[in-house]
Amino acid sequence: MYNSVKLQNFRCFDDVSISSLARINLISGRNGVGKTSLLEALWLLSNPTDPEFALKLSKLRRISVDTGILFSDLFHDFDVTKKISLSAVREENNKFFKLDISSVPINFTTLTTRDANKSALSNFSSSEAGITATSKSQIIYEYVDENEKSTTSSVYLIENRHRHQGQVTEITFMTEGVKRESQPKTVFLPTSIQNEADAVNRFSSIKEIDYDEKVISYLKTVNPKIQDLTILTVPAPYIAAKMEGIHSYIPTNRLGNGFCRFLSMTLAFHQAQNGVILIDEVENGLHHTALRKIWKNLFQLSLHFNVQMFATTHSIECLNAARKLFSDSKEQESADQELENHLLFHRLNAKNGKISSTTYEARTFSFALEQGVEIR
Repeated sequence: MYNSVKLQNFRCFDDVSISSLARINLISGRNGVGKTSLLEALWLLSNPTDPEFALKLSKLRRISVDTGILFSDLFHDFDVTKKISLSAVREENNKFFKLDISSVPINFTTLTTRDANKSALSNFSSSEAGITATSKSQIIYEYVDENEKSTTSSVYLIENRHRHQGQVTEITFMTEGVKRESQPKTVFLPTSIQNEADAVNRFSSIKEIDYDEKVISYLKTVNPKIQDLTILTVPAPYIAAKMEGIHSYIPTNRLGNGFCRFLSMTLAFHQAQNGVILIDEVENGLHHTALRKIWKNLFQLSLHFNVQMFATTHSIECLNAARKLFSDSKEQESADQELENHLLFHRLNAKNGKISSTTYEARTFSFALEQGVEIR
């Protein structure tokens, strides 16, 4: 888990620090203050030696990749002359680590397939192809781990042309120096519904540890008629649910966006075991009357799988549901103390073009909501 995080020159952030993090971190603020960008920074930081994750962010945002200045949207005010710096301190060893991301000019124009990385070009069919750099820049990752060991990797765009026709047949990304470092697993759940193949894989893992019955009990919070979950394979693997009063299993995507959203959350915790889960707009698709129990379930999942949670919201119902969970814990002093230690609320603020963060402890957060103070 992370103790603190600092972001410099990333998206809307010029320089912002969150000096205290907990097991459950609620993030709020007005539109455009960087709630989603904070989650994205944490996701990049959890994959510090693989610059292709920058491409995955573009896909999640549905942003077309600029083939001129690569990933310029990652840089604050699109200023690629200043490097991005993402850093954090881990709770496990209280040590600092950092990822710097720079945009530098491409130092070549054309090379042949014999000179290029064959593994990266394995999907190219023509041995006569010429490989040309299409981006004017490449992205350089410089990662320094907790032991001050440095790793450098890069990514840039290339295009595949037939030598004689001069026709572009494919554009792809070239990476160099990529290493799969042993990092705590991080799962990012954007606002969109998860890919069905991901859901199937995660549910299969849940069944292997005999935790599927517990997941079903959590799902009753959203739909009390659910009785069972299984995987059906025709025409392609998908998760199906057995519902009270219906004889056959039905696809879960027929049960509504809220059900699918909560299902994706519950399944993701096992994949993120001993790591981090990032949930954008946690209340999305969920009725406000269910949020109180949903927060209780999420907290139980975070404890069971030892997962640190970051969740964005601008819903007052969602914040109040979390507050009520804390209030209920006052009946048992031990539970109160446990939740107080594990819940922090972070409000992102914009003033004079600068983003800052204010952190509220659980008691202050609860008191502010009870008094009607606007903290979103």
